[in-house]
This record gives sequence, C-alpha cells and structure tokens, in this order.
Amino acid sequence: MNKDFLKQLKVIILLFVLLDGAIGFGVYKVEKMIQAKDQEIKNYLQELERKSRGSQNLKEALARVRNTKATMNDYEKYLFRSGQELDLITDLENIAAKNKINQKIESSNLDKISDNTITLNLRASGSYKNILSYLADLENYDYFLQITSLDLNPVYDLKNPDNSVGALTDLRISLKLYVNS
Repeated sequence: MNKDFLKQLKVIILLFVLLDGAIGFGVYKVEKMIQAKDQEIKNYLQELERKSRGSQNLKEALARVRNTKATMNDYEKYLFRSGQELDLITDLENIAAKNKINQKIESSNLDKISDNTITLNLRASGSYKNILSYLADLENYDYFLQITSLDLNPVYDLKNPDNSVGALTDLRISLKLYVNS
C-alpha cells in the first residue's frame, strides 16, 4: 500500500504541478492581454489629447480672427479709398493753411492712380518753425503717408543775406499713399 500511496501522491503532485503550470500560463496570458489593453488605452488617450489640443488651438485661432476683425473695424477710418482724392487735397490745403505756409502740388497721379499708390510731390514755403509744424501735422495725418524724399532749404534775401529775421524755408517733399480698393 505504501507503493500505491506514493504513486497516488506523485500523481497528485504531478497534477498540482500541471495545474500550477496551467495557472501560471493563464496568468502570463492575462498579464500580456492587460499590457496590450493598457498600451491601447495610452495610445487612445494620447490621440484624444492631440485632438483636444488641436481643438483648443482652433478655438484660439478663431478667437484671434474674431479679435482681428473687431480691431480692423477700428482701422477703417485710416484706410484711404479711391474716390477720396478731393478730400485728400482739401486736407493737405487745410494743414498748410493751419500752419500759415504756402503749398503747391507740383505733380501727382491723383487722376490716374496706379498700383494702388498715390504719389504726390509738394512744394511748401514759410517760416522754418511753420514748416516743422506742417511736417508734424503731415506725420499725424489720419492716413499713413510714406515720405520718399524731403528737401528742406533756406531762402535767403539776396539784398540782405545776413538778416535771418523773416527768412523763408523752402520744402520739397514727395509722398506715397496706399489706396485701399
């Protein structure tokens, strides 16, 4: 009976070892499945985060576009439009009159605007101080005037060249102005 008992004990132990091996294999397989699902979840979360960032970037971009549109409405008054040429000439004459200088438009392309740009060549004369005030007013004009050339010269009284009282200054200035169509 000892031998039968030992055989039975060996068979039982062998069954436990086989059962232990099967359980171990099952645990290994389940662990691999869990790791695979964990990696799938991580990838899915990364994809969701990427899409969320893209959505957030899109929302921010749309907010910037709306803000730019609102800001652009404020700049509408600074855009020179075709058809406002007479207003431009009147404004330049008013600036000259305000500063007590004589102004003359020597040349311009106001009658035939090309490349969405107006070019003006002005000649002004007056006291040095008034000419500087005139230039400051041109600089503060609502439209952006690009000065392409500026020539400032004193005008001497040939009868009395040493007397600077009442001396005039001659200004020649070339301007460009963008025309918004």
